[in-house]
Amino acid sequence: MKRLHRPKPAVFLLCGMLSVAAQAQESDWEKAFWQRAKEHAEAFDATTRSHFEKMRSNFNAEYAEALNGIWKEYQVIAPTPRPQRIEPKTPPVAPKEALLPEKPLNVVPEKVVLPPPVVKPIQLTIPDNPCITVAQNVPSMKVDFFETICEIGLYSFEPISYNQDRLLLGDEWKKLESNENTGKLIDDCVRLREALSLCDMGYLWLCETISARIYPQSKDSQAFLTAYLMNQTGYDVKLGLTRKGLTVLMHTDLPLDGQYSIMFSDTKYFVRDKELALLPIRSYEGFYAPSETIPLRIVPDRMPKLDPKRISPVVYSSKQWSSEPEFQVTVSKHEMEFFADYPWMSWEHYIRAPLSDNFRNEVLPPMREMVSGLSTFDGVRKLLSFVQFGFEYMTDNDQYGHEKVNFPEENFYYPANDCEDRSILFATLVREIYGLDVVLLHYPNHLSTAVDFGDPTIKGDAISLDGRHYVMCDPTYIGARIGMTMDQYRGVMPEVYRQ
Repeated sequence: MKRLHRPKPAVFLLCGMLSVAAQAQESDWEKAFWQRAKEHAEAFDATTRSHFEKMRSNFNAEYAEALNGIWKEYQVIAPTPRPQRIEPKTPPVAPKEALLPEKPLNVVPEKVVLPPPVVKPIQLTIPDNPCITVAQNVPSMKVDFFETICEIGLYSFEPISYNQDRLLLGDEWKKLESNENTGKLIDDCVRLREALSLCDMGYLWLCETISARIYPQSKDSQAFLTAYLMNQTGYDVKLGLTRKGLTVLMHTDLPLDGQYSIMFSDTKYFVRDKELALLPIRSYEGFYAPSETIPLRIVPDRMPKLDPKRISPVVYSSKQWSSEPEFQVTVSKHEMEFFADYPWMSWEHYIRAPLSDNFRNEVLPPMREMVSGLSTFDGVRKLLSFVQFGFEYMTDNDQYGHEKVNFPEENFYYPANDCEDRSILFATLVREIYGLDVVLLHYPNHLSTAVDFGDPTIKGDAISLDGRHYVMCDPTYIGARIGMTMDQYRGVMPEVYRQ
């Protein structure tokens, strides 16, 4: 809001002067005027909401009509299985005292993949300094979110009621909207989303957790309230109905491998309840404010801030990297649980995720200490050696039984990692510590990196891209120097992925 500026009062001199009484009277009037202006401005600030929030009542009225309309059965699409990467059981090892190639590669890539455009969130009114507790002397109930104890108001909502033949769920939607506590609950959800620094998936989990707390005995009411809260805060979700109850159908900006889905027109919605996804599902044709809502953004835009007082630390030791002094890194078990529940994404999206506070505070400092006093080239070389030797190697199938990609911090939690995990971690460390541009090189069944040192005279295999010189750095080619490529990929053109 623009700051009010007081106009200079017009002063009319009558007979060359004003009486003292007149001056006092004018001062009192001016003071009262600006006090009223301040009160009006504060009232305006308190009541101003985003366009989406101001239109929410109209959106709900239209949506209730759709919920009271015809529900028909939709075809449930079987999950797309996660792709399985055929990786070697043991990582390739560079020959001892290996020299850079006499005829280094200078690859001009045929395919360069750029990051997708950013989907902006719906703008909502957010309280100043949001926290996980309610105001003092306000009745509240506790919510356990990944062992972070949060508070919402002490609300009472009637469980929803419907008949499988004559649903009239729109009437239940209207009842929920008309409840005097609903607006306060929405504000609580937004407050906790900001206090916990939740991405879209984390916010969905929060809404599910709150709904389960309010309706501990009714899964139908939980799904219904979750869909309501998500819609009210700008996300595109729908409801599906099976003979065993309701489930949330969520529209996401990336496909979710391994999850059942339904197509509405040209848009895919994923079935949240995996058990109900095995049954025939009915739904309706309407959408909640289709031009005003967004899909859930699967790539996190921020990492959670869980209660540090309740964090159970896990300590990583670098003792396997025997050529250097041992150091330790502490990670949060609760953050690891958050990551473990996260939907699987294709590897190229993990490099786009932001770093957690724990990574910046616990992982980066010993890394910076490790390379302090070294030139940029020698520091990057040491980081490369650390990622090559500092972790056990194991394929995803052997470690997890399925394909999995680690967020950078997870490498310090799980016993082993593979080429995607190492490349993403190495690229992250180089970018954060030195600010250098790193590209990911995707070969058949392998992922590597190349670094732009800003020096075209650095020798070795390289990528030429937009007039810049990116030198190969392979974190899974054990003992390989900067500028070396695995023999089996020297004649293979990689796909280049920019961060």
